[in-house]
Amino acid sequence: MERAGALHGHEQIRLPHGLREHPVAHRHRRGARGLSQARAATPQPGDTARSSPGAAAAGAARGHGGKGGGAAAREGLPARRCDDLRRTRLGPAVQRRRPVHPDAYRFHQRALPAAFREPRVIIGLRRETRRLRRAARLAGHLLLGALLAHTVLGRLVRTQRHDALVRWWVRGILRILDVRLEIEGRVSAEPALFAANHVSWLDIACLRAALDAEFVAKQEVARWPVIGRMAGLAGTLFLNRGERDASLAAANSMSRALAAGRSVAIFPEGTTGDGRRLGRFHARLYQAAIRTRRPVQAVAIAYPHAEGVHPAAPFVGNDNLGRHIWALLAEEHLTVRLTLCPPIHAAGERRALAERTRAQIADALGLLTSPTAPDAVAIPDAVAG
Repeated sequence: MERAGALHGHEQIRLPHGLREHPVAHRHRRGARGLSQARAATPQPGDTARSSPGAAAAGAARGHGGKGGGAAAREGLPARRCDDLRRTRLGPAVQRRRPVHPDAYRFHQRALPAAFREPRVIIGLRRETRRLRRAARLAGHLLLGALLAHTVLGRLVRTQRHDALVRWWVRGILRILDVRLEIEGRVSAEPALFAANHVSWLDIACLRAALDAEFVAKQEVARWPVIGRMAGLAGTLFLNRGERDASLAAANSMSRALAAGRSVAIFPEGTTGDGRRLGRFHARLYQAAIRTRRPVQAVAIAYPHAEGVHPAAPFVGNDNLGRHIWALLAEEHLTVRLTLCPPIHAAGERRALAERTRAQIADALGLLTSPTAPDAVAIPDAVAG
């Protein structure tokens, strides 16, 4: 770079390739035309710094230098005048957001503290941000479900459009949690009794999103906010736990639904498991399929993961529903695989029918089966959840 002399009363500078004069500095120079001759006659601090090793080192410390002196030293530009330059190849919109000197770009932005640059901390911040964002979306979706339950769905008679709206709402929950549903096999062409293994409360949402079926659930589910109301509108058959004839009443309700041409889904284990083994399949509820001569189709539910089963999926024992949902909100995504086994003709003994569906699910999940005890006791909580 070299000075071209004074023209029209102010100093002109010939700039290196790719750089131009800062507009603010240009206006300041135009406003000081009367002092241009005095500036030319008086040595400038920047001119002294051009030949002073100490000043060059100070300029490098301020971020205007670098290895080999930087662009300023290579072009012979004083550090003071470097601040009046900016790049022009990225367009005017980007120029206003970039630092003045190209070598000062990495010094222009404030770096995060060292504690926040740790990978563990960054991953934790991402998880918490994801959790809070999804929690807000889930709260809004639940509010929307409450409005639908008390307005549109509460006044409409059950039709295909009614069921489609409920299914859309359930699928919205899966989208918020980033649950990726994979379905293998084909659904029975006629109304059937679907029997599935039970791992989590998410099983109900996944089956409801994939199948047009009613569920058998415990009476406590009906009292859950929003979810209980939507379950009732979806045609869930609620069962009073602890009653002696509860399983018989549930079987009668299932028989009426199957006879009317509606499919029913049950969880024969009666409770949730860890996904690594199958519990005993209670055969009492299979009587409804035998009575109505409807096929039974086994559905294997899996949560694939590098560890076998996703550690955040199982909802077992004394797990709290709120804490479990809070943990799922932080997960990046969750894959659920539904394997639809070939339908079985409902005939013969209900215990043999239960064992056949259990063997199909175990084979689809790659689990080992073991003989189970005879069905000597009727379990009233053969319910969804």
